[in-house]
Parts: sequence; structure tokens; C-alpha cells
Amino acid sequence: MRDALANIGAVSAALSVTTDSAPSGDTVTITKAEYKSDRDEFKVEAISSAGGTVTLTVVGFGDMTYDSGKNKYKLQIKPLGVLPLCTAVVISTGGGSDSKDTGANPCDPGGPPETDPPTPDPATFAVAPSADSSSAISMTATTGTDASGPVEYSFVETSGNPGGTDSGWQTSPSYTDTGLTASTQYTYTVTMRDALANI
Repeated sequence: MRDALANIGAVSAALSVTTDSAPSGDTVTITKAEYKSDRDEFKVEAISSAGGTVTLTVVGFGDMTYDSGKNKYKLQIKPLGVLPLCTAVVISTGGGSDSKDTGANPCDPGGPPETDPPTPDPATFAVAPSADSSSAISMTATTGTDASGPVEYSFVETSGNPGGTDSGWQTSPSYTDTGLTASTQYTYTVTMRDALANI
């Protein structure tokens, strides 16, 4: 899920704040999705056009590990301990996704995975980023809801100016970025994901 947020311009003499839309979605390609019954091992490998700048998640299994040397993501579970899914689905925090047959037989068709992002879609600010002081900006996302359980929020500072920090994924819809430089413009986006990593 990507946000489309309005600019709010300068908010103090010391700091100015803008919000910005997130970059367009990346392209995700699953290069390997397999289940080896003799070892009860489930393995998924994928690549993203965004390289290691995004998080890839195998739906129902968790986040993949990025190998910068090979420029690919991996998830390996051994022993799996459950009937493997027929189809592996990988989604990205950058908006991309892909699916691939695992070749497992027998396998759990699992039904189509729940792929609806949290609402509101796109994510919005309930309280737009604003300066608390000459070195701090606070913001609050509109509280998200989703049938797949709790919603997490990621606030990203996109200007690249010194001191700006991303929140990472967190359960709180509020974030304060501190240690900022006075008289510098900072730009923020907010993104939400559900328990299945739908964005």
C-alpha cells in the first residue's frame, strides 16, 4: 500500500516539513520455490528490482533474508513440520509481488491468500508531520484496520537530509523523528502492512 500525501510546507522558522508519495512499486521475481519431502525442507529465493532496499516476505512464513553478495533474498525452513503450500507468494514493502508453484505433492492449496491491504488505502496522516522543536518532527498515521490482524506502520524520511531517520515497522501509529537539523526541509511518507505483510 502506498500513500499519496499533500505537501504541508514550512511549519516553523527552524524547520520545514513536507510529505511526499512513496516511490512506485518494485518488480519481484521468485527464482526458486521448492519443497523437498525427503528433508521436510521449504525453500524460496527471489530478487527485487529495488535490490536490498525493500523487505520481501513469503506470505504465511515470514520475512526473507537479503544476501547482498548474490543480490537475492532467501527463506529456508527445515523442518517445515506442516503440509507445504502448493504456491509460494512473495510480497515486497516496495509494492511488488510474485507467486510460483512449489512442486510439492501432496500440498496444501491454502485457498487464495488474503492479499487485501489495510484500510485506509492508501495510508494517510491523521496528524500531518509538524515541528515540535528546532530538532524534532512528530506525526500520526490514520489508524489502520485489517481482517488479517494487527496493523504495523512505517514512517520513512525521504529527503535524505542530515538527521532524518525512518521509524522501521512499528505497531504505534505515531512517530517522532529527533536529532534533526534546524532550517532544513524533511519529507515523510507513511505505509501500513497487515499480519500477512500485505501493503
